[in-house]
This record gives sequence, C-alpha cells and structure tokens, in this order.
Amino acid sequence: MRPSNLIYSVDEKPPALVCLVNAAQQLTIITPFLIYPILVMRGVGANVDEVANFVSLSFLAVGVGTLLQAWPGKWTGSGFLISASPAAAFVPIAILAIKAGGI
Repeated sequence: MRPSNLIYSVDEKPPALVCLVNAAQQLTIITPFLIYPILVMRGVGANVDEVANFVSLSFLAVGVGTLLQAWPGKWTGSGFLISASPAAAFVPIAILAIKAGGI
C-alpha cells in the first residue's frame, strides 16, 4: 500500500517542470560546497588554472556520484535523489595529503 505522503515512487517519472525545479534546488545545495576544493587548492599554493580545473573535476565527481546514487540498479544507488554533503573537517586533511604526495 502506498503511503499518503508519497508524491512519486521510485518507478514514476515526475513532470519536466518538477525535474527542472529539482535540478535547480540540487545546484543551490551543492554550489556552496565548492568552497572546499577552492580552499584546499589555495592551501597548497595552486595557481588559478589549477584551482579552476580542480573545481571542474569536483563538479564532475559530484555529478557522477549523484547519478550513481540515484540510478536504480542492482549494484548502484537507491533510485532516490540524495545530495552529496562534503564536510569541512576534510579540508586540512586534504591539504596535508596533497602537500605530502604532490598535486
């Protein structure tokens, strides 16, 4: 039996407008977290081009991770859209790792 508060189930496709608004919401949630890659790369003394490249790769990694998580499959995600949520605690660790191993 379907719960009364469930609007769309995993196997249903929402209308295009709902998907577009959801995509805008996801970008709004993810974008502030892009300060972390910038802080890490600035912390290791990277130049502007390296920072821009790393931010681009971060966008790609978040996108691929979200797709894998949201894809309803046997070995991949749950079928639900869940945002990535990086933590600021990893910034100093990442800076130390890059300084130790190089860029």
